[in-house]
Amino acid sequence: MHGWKNHQTWNVALYLQNEEPLYHMAKRCRTYADVLRQLHGMGVTHTPDGVSYADKRLSRRELTAMLRDL
Repeated sequence: MHGWKNHQTWNVALYLQNEEPLYHMAKRCRTYADVLRQLHGMGVTHTPDGVSYADKRLSRRELTAMLRDL
């Protein structure tokens, strides 16, 4: 889907790159595991489209690589 492993990974990447508060938070993170810890601390568990930020189908490798490009 749009160059991503699956819909879930694409959806999470979409929101991390395009929602200003999430974008600024994600820029400070080195890995997707760091993003998850930050989101958990903020009480955020799902994208507005209902995809869990902890979904087992997410490609954490792809999401971590995306963080390096922010």
